[in-house]
Amino acid sequence: MLLRANPEQSDGAMVRLAKVDHKTVGAVRDKLVANGEIPDKAERTETNGRKARGRKPSTPKARAVPTPEAATPKPPASQARDKAVVEFARLLHSKPFETLDDLNRMLAGETGKIEEISQDKRVALASRYLAALGVSTAELASVGDTPEVPAKEAA
Repeated sequence: MLLRANPEQSDGAMVRLAKVDHKTVGAVRDKLVANGEIPDKAERTETNGRKARGRKPSTPKARAVPTPEAATPKPPASQARDKAVVEFARLLHSKPFETLDDLNRMLAGETGKIEEISQDKRVALASRYLAALGVSTAELASVGDTPEVPAKEAA
């Protein structure tokens, strides 16, 4: 899900976000590139914003053997989005704090795109998120910019 959302992020950045082994990230990226779900970019972005050269594909594209899955047409973007939303909902249900924390990290890297959304729509989204979290604007203002995470949730 993280690779689909940010394919330009480096494998190292994904390792830190997903907290998995680098071989796992590489294998998942190879599968998504082979299926055409994410682009095979020559340049990736590290977590610190530095550009890094991507790795070379393991086999040249000209010699790649098509798999039966590759022969089937890709689902429309709306179906792929719906599937991603369902998967996100499952994660949110099973690990709410970790999933929301990951979402927060992903959103932090999308400031430019988020600023393209009108102020009214951003305020409406923020209001709905606060309501879903059970937090009032007064509570938010009293905490400031550094909310404390309960030790139980941080563990």
